[in-house]
Amino acid sequence: MQATTTPREQLLVVALAGWGLRASEAAALHVSQFNRDVADDDVPYIAFENRKNGPGEVSVLFGLDILDARIDELAKDETWTGYVFPSPQGETPHVTRDTIRNWFQTLAAEAGLPERIDGERPSPQLCRRFWYDTYTAVLEGVEEIAAEQGSSDPQVVMQNYLSDSRSRRVRREFMREQLAEAFQTE
Repeated sequence: MQATTTPREQLLVVALAGWGLRASEAAALHVSQFNRDVADDDVPYIAFENRKNGPGEVSVLFGLDILDARIDELAKDETWTGYVFPSPQGETPHVTRDTIRNWFQTLAAEAGLPERIDGERPSPQLCRRFWYDTYTAVLEGVEEIAAEQGSSDPQVVMQNYLSDSRSRRVRREFMREQLAEAFQTE
């Protein structure tokens, strides 16, 4: 995040690495997809009618303040149509996934990232992998608990001994902490 200097750049990094979105999903994000009015024990989310694997929701565990800064910036333009990454050319209402990739690669170069990370060039896909790696790391902690109880499978603990809501809460709290650390915020 240190290389980001604008709300657009910050939101780009959060959408890719903090929310785990695909480049095409980030490119087409519209403010109407964000659902903030949720129950106290739930979290805001992004609703997708069409994703690679069908309709779905993505939890927003981090970065609403960054989204708000971007919205404030865009709302100054009376012609803004609600896309958080609008196209300046007008052929389409939002940028393309290639534009997202290009913006990300420019940021990666400005941040001084190595040319290869785990054998790959820094890319939006690498951000998505970071998100999944971080989110699934919660199982490592549960693995220790499972081992102490004589179980070799942390999934057994998550599925059989934690309620669905408690399991979700544990994963979300862990992910929030990890994202705050990764993005160096309080």
